[in-house]
Amino acid sequence: MKVHYLNILLFAVPLNILVINTHKKPSITPLRESVPKMINNLVDKATEAADIKAAQVSSETTAQLTTEKTGEIAATCMSYETTIIASIVAIVVIVLIMVIIYLILRYRRKKKMKKKLQYIKLLEE
Repeated sequence: MKVHYLNILLFAVPLNILVINTHKKPSITPLRESVPKMINNLVDKATEAADIKAAQVSSETTAQLTTEKTGEIAATCMSYETTIIASIVAIVVIVLIMVIIYLILRYRRKKKMKKKLQYIKLLEE
């Protein structure tokens, strides 16, 4: 019998200590502490989810606007490119015409000078 009581005592003492310790510390936290913690936790999770969604929407919107506006920019630049090419071609044509006129006038002047020299030689003879 003595052994039986000893076993019960060895089993009961830690249980008594556990019960006494739990009575000293309430196992349920007061509402004043738990509600703000829960609200802060929910706000943190909601903020994190909102940040992730904002980043996702931002990247999608950026990609969409980039593809839309690239076409518009290309069309606008193409019209300017055509205008620039046309003006460069016009300038080159004008320069070529001026060079041709210069060469023709120079040839005529040389021809005229040769005739003058011939007349001068004839007069000297």
